[in-house]
Amino acid sequence: MLLPGVGPLKGQPAPLGELVQGHAVTQNVPDDIAVCPQLSPQCRNVLLDYFAVLPQYRGSGVGTAVLKELAAYYAPRKQSLIIECEHPAEAPEPAVARRRIGFYLRAGAHAAAMESRLFGVRYQIYSLPAGGLAKDEEIHCDLQELYRTMVPEPYYRGNVNFFGA
Repeated sequence: MLLPGVGPLKGQPAPLGELVQGHAVTQNVPDDIAVCPQLSPQCRNVLLDYFAVLPQYRGSGVGTAVLKELAAYYAPRKQSLIIECEHPAEAPEPAVARRRIGFYLRAGAHAAAMESRLFGVRYQIYSLPAGGLAKDEEIHCDLQELYRTMVPEPYYRGNVNFFGA
């Protein structure tokens, strides 16, 4: 059911002629870099940076199956997948934002006690258990470290903000 021809999340493209039903991108700080030293020598969570399922496959179980596969893939070394969803109160399409949040909650995600504002966009933060359920403080620390890795100064300052936890 998962992306034909890709194998267990190896990042390889599907062979020609096979249909790709969705797409997921994760962000992680390499395990050999010490981050969040007050909590652990490495990030305990991975950011689900982008996730999409083609419209014709939505509601068919493909998205939930991919999330479960991602969680299983990361379970031996990560606690949770961190998910950012546009806050419905400020989203251009509030109904779409609410539907997206509902999807993640039905898939087993938990709301974290924090939000972010990234380049002017407000997000609610969720955690989908992989090897365990991440604490809000760990999610906060890992998100800060991941974004500091992905967004260089001077763009980080003033454009990447976390609230709560």
